[in-house]
Amino acid sequence: MSSGSGADGALNPALAQRLVDQVAASVAHNVNLMDSEGVIIASLDRDRVGSTHWAAARAAAERVTVRVHPHEARDDVR
Repeated sequence: MSSGSGADGALNPALAQRLVDQVAASVAHNVNLMDSEGVIIASLDRDRVGSTHWAAARAAAERVTVRVHPHEARDDVR
């Protein structure tokens, strides 16, 4: 039985997408899951998969919390 993660501990993209789909059904917002470099590996908006989420990339690189407010939204953060 698979644990849902690879040998490097990364979340399996198929499991990540299932998690996104389940969470998105309960909230009124888009849901994304990013890898350790800020690349979107699962999203309710499937067109975003494979793109870099700048705030997640910054959070991962700097190990800080990054808050994105609606007035700061960019094309890569929706």
